Amino acid sequence: AAVIKSIPTASPTMEGHVTVRWQTEDESDVSRFEVYRAQIVGGMTPGAGDFNRVSPDEGIPSKGNNQSYEFTDKSVFKSASNVFAYKVRVVFQNGTYSDSEITRTATTTNIGRRTWGSIKALFR
Repeated sequence: AAVIKSIPTASPTMEGHVTVRWQTEDESDVSRFEVYRAQIVGGMTPGAGDFNRVSPDEGIPSKGNNQSYEFTDKSVFKSASNVFAYKVRVVFQNGTYSDSEITRTATTTNIGRRTWGSIKALFR
């Protein structure tokens, strides 16, 4: 049975972080979730070895069937890259795992400047 309903989403926040969201179906054998990030260079989809875990070491505990989850990746704030890929790993109670499909997002490292610029433009 499928654990994650569809491809997770990754959205920039006003603070320059990225929030990853996903929904589940059957979590009966799930222990936890882990969130992984990779930098996208030259538009190429990263390989499995390019991903690094950004969620806590203990993971995000399973809450039960048909749940919504979100994790905010605060480590992209000072990154020079502007495009990232994220995936959610489902870790089962027996230690095996399954990875979600990959989702992409652009970071917002300069959103403060853009937002301030747009605010100033309102008063011109």
